[in-house]
Amino acid sequence: MTSFSPVIAVFVNGLMWITYFVKNLEARKRRTSNKGIISEISAKCLQHRLKKVCIGYQVNSKSSVEMYRYVLLSGCRSIELDCWDGSGGEPIITHGPSQLTRVTPVLFKDVIIAIAETAFLISEFPVILSLENHCSVKQQKKIALYCREIFGNLLLTEPLSNYPHRHRHHRVSWKAISVKVKTAKEAGSKLTDELVARELSDLVNYMRAMGKFTSFADCESRQMSSELFSMNESRAYELVKQNPIEFVNHNKRQITRVYPKGKRVDSSNFWPIKFWNCGCQMTAINMQTPDIPFQMNAAFFEQNGRSGYVPKPSLMRKADAKFNPFETHTMDLVVPAYLSVTIISAQMLSFACEKRPSTYAEVNFYGHFNDLSRFSKRKYRTRIVMDNGINPIYMNFCEESFKFEKIIFPAMASIRLAVYEDNGRLIGHCFLHVRSIQPGFRHIPLRNAHSRPLGPVSLFVLFLVHDYIDDGSVNLVNALQNPIEAMKKIMESEEAASAALINPIDTMKQREKMLLALEESEPQSLSAESALWDIQRSEEGKEFSRMTQVRKKLKERFYLDDMEIRFLSEDELASSQKVVKLEKIFKKKHQSILDLLDVSSKQKVPSAMNSVPEDAFAIYAKYEKERTELIILLVEQNRKKLIKRLDMAYKCESKQLIRLNHQKRYEEQWNVAGTDGTEELRRKYVKLGVEEQRRLNKSKERRLKEINENCELLKRDIRIRMEQRLKKTASVLHDS
Repeated sequence: MTSFSPVIAVFVNGLMWITYFVKNLEARKRRTSNKGIISEISAKCLQHRLKKVCIGYQVNSKSSVEMYRYVLLSGCRSIELDCWDGSGGEPIITHGPSQLTRVTPVLFKDVIIAIAETAFLISEFPVILSLENHCSVKQQKKIALYCREIFGNLLLTEPLSNYPHRHRHHRVSWKAISVKVKTAKEAGSKLTDELVARELSDLVNYMRAMGKFTSFADCESRQMSSELFSMNESRAYELVKQNPIEFVNHNKRQITRVYPKGKRVDSSNFWPIKFWNCGCQMTAINMQTPDIPFQMNAAFFEQNGRSGYVPKPSLMRKADAKFNPFETHTMDLVVPAYLSVTIISAQMLSFACEKRPSTYAEVNFYGHFNDLSRFSKRKYRTRIVMDNGINPIYMNFCEESFKFEKIIFPAMASIRLAVYEDNGRLIGHCFLHVRSIQPGFRHIPLRNAHSRPLGPVSLFVLFLVHDYIDDGSVNLVNALQNPIEAMKKIMESEEAASAALINPIDTMKQREKMLLALEESEPQSLSAESALWDIQRSEEGKEFSRMTQVRKKLKERFYLDDMEIRFLSEDELASSQKVVKLEKIFKKKHQSILDLLDVSSKQKVPSAMNSVPEDAFAIYAKYEKERTELIILLVEQNRKKLIKRLDMAYKCESKQLIRLNHQKRYEEQWNVAGTDGTEELRRKYVKLGVEEQRRLNKSKERRLKEINENCELLKRDIRIRMEQRLKKTASVLHDS
């Protein structure tokens, strides 16, 4: 979402002017072009506001005309008006019957005046008024009269000459207000008590409310892009899960509006990205609730110059394109993207919170369902920086970064950068669309929960963004991007190979030194001194003495054979935190039983025998069994740790064997001439490698058996000692 002009050629003695440098770092939001805006509304997403005029919850809330000014100045192009009969013959706008919801009403006329004054201050593109009509015929006529008088020429009442209905699609017009309401014909075909005044019905032009959605086949038979189907989020999500591809194709032809379910009385919002992923054009948002879905919606429609209309990706609008919202690999004609984000620091946080806050930053990803499922499972959060509200430093850009490796549908992908106090309170955030992020160091201005700028509060971020490249194609892509550097590497490798052929002895000396250094870096290296002695002898003229003989074994003894495996004793296990806690709980509840057992060990009868409960043995037996099972569980955990250490050592040893095999084979190959000798040498070392691997496997099996046997023996001893303690306790309690 950021746009940066190229660095202007303003240099003085090779240095860039600081003004241009700072300007290049500033991450200002891109006012993208309005190119392509004149097209079918079904091919766009519209910023849509829910019908509620209230400024709080859906019940017991106040209403205000200013909410309509606010949403229009925020860029909304579609607004719902819940119209009811008011006193004095004046229609009002409120949320449902006032007796039930207790929401204060506002006059319809005042709302229309506010819309006429602010509709085209931010965007010159059409505004759609969706009238939910609960008025009598008399007041409907007054609604139609107010619309014609107040809107005047802005009201679109007749089809445009360039785009008549017969073309089966309509295109948006500049500075026009279109009314959507159920027409007299549609109302009369369903319920006789739903009467729509002819004057109000005549206002309806392009946008036709089609009522309840029936089936995709029925909608496809008409293919009218002006038909609008409304459904709540639950019904829409069912279509997303059950018929995702059909739902996408439906939204290529007709308009779908999704509104919150009735249970959201707190004015909370659903996630609009779920329905944008299927091409739904209108997602109704409660603008009075500053949650993350609201922030996502506000950022999404700041694209395209904040016109209120955002063209959908081509896969979602072209009739012959195939798009699956649940695609798991790649899509046709779409190149996946790679994104790396490093949040280096923040600036001037104390302007938005207390003077010395403890803060952290995090990155959240939103987009295609497959991308969302992969990246939402990861935690992208920095460390907490204590008591710094000026310039807290979160990450080292040379060492740390948050990576999003393969974003399969970048057109719908976005990230949210946010800074929080250590108690979870939001300080500021910013949504960025992946396709609009520019690589490099950038300052990202932050906004508050209502998506309003916070002035100098910002994040300093390093972005790396490019097309995704799989591991097998990295070298090829690097060579294509920098062919000169690639040719230099090829020439250097050829020169090195030529030097090895011209002077093999010197080359072998150099390789021997490298191998010696490599062996010294390995743990349990046994051949460092012998390798050093061989190098000294080769310098005296016996360069190939070590190459003429091959040891029967690559390694005389494995590290696995000598690796220390320490088994914890029962006393050590009993001193663990969990066992000690269990003992303390039992001692606190049943001290009398422990006192009795302690005194009986000294051949004395306790004076406070009456305090011991009758079922003392059952209580103690239960405790002993729980304690024993807990210790056995700790034995099992210790066994798994030892086996894990053994596996790590085995893998390390196996890699070392392969390296030694290649080294010895290379040493002997210098004295071999002809392809027959080379093939024989290869078979020889393959056989040797297989034998050495078998030796290593047997060593691992032996140590693994040792671990299992010792652990089983320890478990058996622990159970025997438990039974002995129980027998002793039973005899003491019986004698008492």
